[in-house]
Amino acid sequence: MGEYAHQEGLETYKHQVAGHGGILTHPGDGTVLKPAIPKEMSLYQNVHSKQEHVLTPFIPIFHGVTRIGDEVENPNQCAEKPIPHQYIVLEDLFHDFMNPSILDIKMGTKLYSETADPQKKERAIRKARESTSGKLGFRVCGLQVYHPNSCEYFKKDKEFGRTLIESNICDAFRFFIFDGTKINYQIIPFFISSLENLLKAISQLDGYRFISSSLLLFYDSNPENKTGKPKIGVRMIDFGKSNISISKKGPDSGFIFGLENIIKYLYKVQEESHLRSDDEKMEEIGRLEKSELFFSSKYKNKNDMSSSSCDNNSNNNK
Repeated sequence: MGEYAHQEGLETYKHQVAGHGGILTHPGDGTVLKPAIPKEMSLYQNVHSKQEHVLTPFIPIFHGVTRIGDEVENPNQCAEKPIPHQYIVLEDLFHDFMNPSILDIKMGTKLYSETADPQKKERAIRKARESTSGKLGFRVCGLQVYHPNSCEYFKKDKEFGRTLIESNICDAFRFFIFDGTKINYQIIPFFISSLENLLKAISQLDGYRFISSSLLLFYDSNPENKTGKPKIGVRMIDFGKSNISISKKGPDSGFIFGLENIIKYLYKVQEESHLRSDDEKMEEIGRLEKSELFFSSKYKNKNDMSSSSCDNNSNNNK
């Protein structure tokens, strides 16, 4: 572990759509610095230490651990709390994206660790029961979607995710691939294929428990990205409560349950692209544009919409 070479140029990371914050980046070097939580650090080190680990394609590249500022001794360090002044250095998934659209999904039916105190455990159980986490094994925690024509990001946070129920969860996926003029059904097969491969990988991991981890689905919304090719990805993140235990048998059933349901709902959205006529698709776009769930001020928070000048698109990820 060493001092971060460019700490004087660090900035707050702007593409985090959910979570506790505190993530930093040095623009231009393709990495992010996340406060080091022992359990999360341990999982990244475990995967990184093994050649051809099945999780490697599905998590950000791990570049090690660094320190910013003076080292602090903390003999009572909690395995689920950040270590003062220490950071894990990870790949910036959106380093060469012009305008990333991102969907952050909290995974699993169990959102608390074995060491949680009774109050935290009860709160986590209540949150799962009152949201899609309990019924579907996943919950939308945040999203941002870029609309190229208006040069605007539309953003939603965890409170929005808690309003979603089984009957409108497909609308969340439609909104995620809606660019302001059309629903981009053509990118769904990539997400489905990647998620099915992830499902196969998770099913092989005996004793791994990804408690309260997240799944990112993302794509570059700008049709004029630097490579000219579509940029799309799926990654697991946020392993602060995750653990690997030889006493736990089998794979993480709660994570698998949520993953299977996400795949099911994406298939449902994909099927409508084949079954609906062009007129019906235009009607669906009209319904989305008028939807209170996504565009009414009733559901807006201070971060719901932030303008992004079309003239400045090329500066988004320098």
